[in-house]
Amino acid sequence: MSTLKVIAGLGCLAVALLLAPFAWVSFLEAVLWFKFIPVIFTVGLVVTGVFLILKRRTPLSKQVKVLITIFACVLIASPAVLDFYIRYERNALQVRAKGFLVRPIPKLLIPDSGGRVGDFYVDVNGGPQNGIFGYSRVLMMRFAVNGRIRWSARIQGEFACTSEDVNVNFLTDTIRTNEEVRQYFKERNVILGKIWAMGYWQYIEDTIERKSLPPEIQEEDEDHRFVRQCEGTWTNEVSDRLTIEPDSSFSLELSHHQNTNFYSGDWIVGVGRPFFALIFTRATGTNPHWSVGDKAEFTIIHVDDHNLVYEVDNRTNSMSRFLNRSDRP
Repeated sequence: MSTLKVIAGLGCLAVALLLAPFAWVSFLEAVLWFKFIPVIFTVGLVVTGVFLILKRRTPLSKQVKVLITIFACVLIASPAVLDFYIRYERNALQVRAKGFLVRPIPKLLIPDSGGRVGDFYVDVNGGPQNGIFGYSRVLMMRFAVNGRIRWSARIQGEFACTSEDVNVNFLTDTIRTNEEVRQYFKERNVILGKIWAMGYWQYIEDTIERKSLPPEIQEEDEDHRFVRQCEGTWTNEVSDRLTIEPDSSFSLELSHHQNTNFYSGDWIVGVGRPFFALIFTRATGTNPHWSVGDKAEFTIIHVDDHNLVYEVDNRTNSMSRFLNRSDRP
């Protein structure tokens, strides 16, 4: 019996050692009600392990056996209960985010024909970060669809553009103090806060379920693979010749009404809604359509090892990949 007690005691200490890092992270990052639960379990394992080793030659009383049994049962059942709780909270938050997205936007926050909300100018072509809502609706849509959020540098940057004070301070007092607007932003901020906090609980869920590769990492890997697939040398064979170089620079020769204009600059690839964008750093010709600093986006329809098909002005164009300059037409 003493040998079994020693083995059980060492097992408790080993589990406590494995649980200690999680208890420390939870104490620093978790909400108040959960901060001390992993710590209590860790301390309880250490106490139980040391007690069993010290009392290896002494019979255990009935009360001690009952306490150890109850503690062991609670410890074993806790991960399953916690996993169920996290899944329930994620689903409830996902439903709440979907409900907010279909909620009518207050009329005072809808840009007028001049692209203004009060004194705030909305650049509708400049991306969601330049809108009155920042990235808030983008993040909510992501969570409403996937039911998950991951703490990454990109996500943190998007959350930084959705805080309570961002953009709202640019509104006029009439808009900012409007009750419908206040309630709308209040609900937005509550949901965003819960989505951000869900990143921690999601980490716990993935740990409990022993997910070796969370879906968000798979998604990012797919994004990286897509970007890498678009790298290289591309060109087309039409009169408006676009050529992409391996260093992500481009040159464009565009003919229109017997005028030929030449452009060059940088090209970038976007994921999610697959597209590539041309950022112009040089524009010459009789009457250039784009100026230096402009950006043009083209939707990618298909890409493989040899062809890249994209849409521009409701027309489908394509480019071919060439391994070296001598292969080009």
